[in-house]
Amino acid sequence: MYPLTIQEFKNLIQQFNKVPNPPTFFLLGDPGIGKSYGVREVANEMGRKYIPLSLGRLEAPDLKGMPDLSKDYMVWKPPVIWQKIIEAKGNVVLHLDEFTIADEAVQDATLDLIHDKTIDDVRLPKNTMIVLSGNTGGDDGTNARAVSSAITGGRTCIFKITRPSTKEWLSYQKPVAAIKRFVESTQAALVSGADPNKPFEPWTCPRSFSKLDEAIKDLGLNLDDEHDAGLALILANGYLKADTAQAFGRMLQDKLLNIEKLLKFVDTEWVRWDKATDDSKSLAIKDIVAHFFEGKKYKDDTRRAAVQKFVDFVVERKTTKPETVNAMVGAFCEKNSSFYEELTVGGKKAGELYDGLDDDAVESSKKKKGSK
Repeated sequence: MYPLTIQEFKNLIQQFNKVPNPPTFFLLGDPGIGKSYGVREVANEMGRKYIPLSLGRLEAPDLKGMPDLSKDYMVWKPPVIWQKIIEAKGNVVLHLDEFTIADEAVQDATLDLIHDKTIDDVRLPKNTMIVLSGNTGGDDGTNARAVSSAITGGRTCIFKITRPSTKEWLSYQKPVAAIKRFVESTQAALVSGADPNKPFEPWTCPRSFSKLDEAIKDLGLNLDDEHDAGLALILANGYLKADTAQAFGRMLQDKLLNIEKLLKFVDTEWVRWDKATDDSKSLAIKDIVAHFFEGKKYKDDTRRAAVQKFVDFVVERKTTKPETVNAMVGAFCEKNSSFYEELTVGGKKAGELYDGLDDDAVESSKKKKGSK
């Protein structure tokens, strides 16, 4: 199967929004990676009504209808869903979800629907958009039925949806700061497959983090507050794999460093910096670099001096490791190439040190500060 990201699929299907008879698409991929979310989102973006049907819990009559024997002649009564699509003049996206766990009879009932947009005597408007989706199954405990070759032989345009990158997931979910920082610092944690030996244990996927993020937002939790952070951790243990939830909890317990206080050189916050983990410092550095370069807080001629002051302050902290300083200086230099020649660490220019700050350079700076 040809691989697409969910964004690439959205870009593709949007090309058919005004086509008189758009094709039927079939999206396959791992569970929880955003297939259903993407179909719903692109329907909204195209101005179409989103109509989902979860085929995994339907029977064939739910699609084909039921016979009415109350009259002299049998009348076939179709389900009301088709009437709604006709009334909407086809300006919909009909999403047949969970296709690969649907009963064989249910799959067979869709053959004419996905090919000709008909169900026996019912004819849907030709401009109706239909998208199938399902999981491929595997040794991770997820299930999938075999799909008839009558479906894969030209009736649908089939793609494998790939797992979203951290950047892609962040762009559409826009999670709270704590989750954003966590998935950025531990990118592998965004997906950790189900364990077939523990069928009742939660496992981590983009959907898990999305649900956790939505719960935190719905409750209005302030993760800097000890009580709220504790509640968020309980929710994390319900949505995420145990080791992922534990790592998230460690980050919450470490209480994310307050960037504004660090930038104002508040002593109590820098004491917390001294005690913070390397991961927490790395997360803080990302936000600090963004502070100096995003928006219009600094003019070019004042930015370098402000950054230099901050670098000097970080270097003099005896608990700051050379690799942390190296990462910070490197991040500044990537934002502004002239900083290679302008920034100094321990008396040396960043250009001389960026390929690998050594212990001597940082220690020299610390001793120089301490001798004053």
